Amino acid sequence: MHWHMSCMILVASAIHGHSMRFKQIIAPFQIDSPLRNRLSDDFMLAIISLILVSAAGSVAPFAVYRFATGNFMVGLLDAALVSGMLIALAYVWRTGKVRAAGIVASGFANLMAVFAILAFGMPRDWLYTTLIATFLVAPRWFAVSSCVLVILAIAGWPTDGISAEERLTFASVAVIVSLFSLIFASGVFRRHAELSREASLDPLTGVGNRRALALDIMDLPDSAFEPAGLGLVLLDIDHFKMVNDRHGHDAGDQVLVSLAGILRRSLRTTDRIFRHGGEEFIVLLPGVARDDLPKVVEKLMSAIRTQLRGPEGAITVSMGAVAIPEREEFSRALARADRAMYQAKDERDSWVLA
Repeated sequence: MHWHMSCMILVASAIHGHSMRFKQIIAPFQIDSPLRNRLSDDFMLAIISLILVSAAGSVAPFAVYRFATGNFMVGLLDAALVSGMLIALAYVWRTGKVRAAGIVASGFANLMAVFAILAFGMPRDWLYTTLIATFLVAPRWFAVSSCVLVILAIAGWPTDGISAEERLTFASVAVIVSLFSLIFASGVFRRHAELSREASLDPLTGVGNRRALALDIMDLPDSAFEPAGLGLVLLDIDHFKMVNDRHGHDAGDQVLVSLAGILRRSLRTTDRIFRHGGEEFIVLLPGVARDDLPKVVEKLMSAIRTQLRGPEGAITVSMGAVAIPEREEFSRALARADRAMYQAKDERDSWVLA
């Protein structure tokens, strides 16, 4: 296969190592910590950034060469392609809209490649790399559609000097490359989704962990704060250490699992539950105003009082509840809820609205 395609496959294989491996690769180069962290935390951003930088860096020397040799039309085409890749790179880093950037960048690259081949008789080698890259940066429906159109355009457009056999050969190879890319990309993204879910769940209770909480807070839409804020409930199991000390950690684990189940059954599907650490849980209540919080908390308290049991009988919890205004930092709201919860602990089996 052409060396361009081989290089692209090697790049795709390196990406398959997941974002944590990407972090290990770039660490020795001492990239600024915020940049390294963002690439490590956002798998798709790492993929599209690597491909866009590789594409711009590969085509730029050809643009310079063609301008230097007087081939201005093709040089302008190369320069436009490089500019498009760099604009897409700046857009995705500024907005974080990886999906949109992938569609625009891959669509633009495929269009330019087809135009260069049909209008100027350029070699078709580059087209294989764009087909592979399309499946790595664009949604599946767009990648399949654009690749079908590209193959039909190149194989079906009448071009002098290219026999029917050559067109059929190109179409066959392009279809094989596209199918390989589709299978490979689907496997990579499916595995990444599985790893992301595993990394965001508490393995014992199955609710979100602290990482999931941090990601959810960043991704909350403005509508989550309507009509008057986002409800937050912090709850802690009373005398949980005593359960562990007297009956062992298996008994304590069972209490945690039972509490998580009670919370799931008592809350809306839009509410979010997280294990904050130890015996503490956090509940986010999108769109719940301060005046509505007491009703929600009382419902939770009632369910826990009647259902949560340990080896020695009923297990109680203490809760602190707050409403988070849209512009309040989450850490400050959590600190308010923490103070309210410890105030409730003084009374045991109680809750306080801060």
